[in-house]
Amino acid sequence: MEHDESFVSMQKTAETDIRPYVEGEDVSHVSFTEGECPKVGGKIARDPGNHKDQWYLSEEFFKKNYG
Repeated sequence: MEHDESFVSMQKTAETDIRPYVEGEDVSHVSFTEGECPKVGGKIARDPGNHKDQWYLSEEFFKKNYG
C-alpha cells in the first residue's frame, strides 16, 4: 500500500449514541458497510443531533474503537 503523507492521524471528540443490536430487529433504516450483515454483539449507532442517521458497528470495530 502506497504511503500518502497528506493524511494525518486525528482523534474524534464527538459523542455518539450506541446501543446493542437485537437479533431479528428491523434494520432497514440502518446503514451498513457493503457486504456486512448484523450479528449478535454488534451495535447500532446514531447521530445525537439526527436520530434518523443510524449505522451498524461490528463487534470487532466497536471493541477496537470504543471499548
